[in-house]
Amino acid sequence: YEGYTISVMVDDGDFYLMNQPMDIFIKGNYEKKSETTYDLSGNCFQNQQITFKNRSFLLVFDGKEMTFAKISNTPFKIEGLDELVLEYQQKKESEILNH
Repeated sequence: YEGYTISVMVDDGDFYLMNQPMDIFIKGNYEKKSETTYDLSGNCFQNQQITFKNRSFLLVFDGKEMTFAKISNTPFKIEGLDELVLEYQQKKESEILNH
């Protein structure tokens, strides 16, 4: 979706929502509810449910409905991604405190 990527880590129930050009790095958790339905949780996702259908799913982030299409079965991870997630969280918290 317009520069956004989601990477799912099958082994530990984590997923990452990233937009590198916009410096957005978010980590969340997912729980499989059925063969095609998953619950997402995390700071920026307010516990939403997604349904994987026709190799795509709809995600609501930052007030926008975003449709993502599955392009690979191989998850990828950027070196230092957890540090980027932490920096993004700190930046967002600082913005909230300054408003």
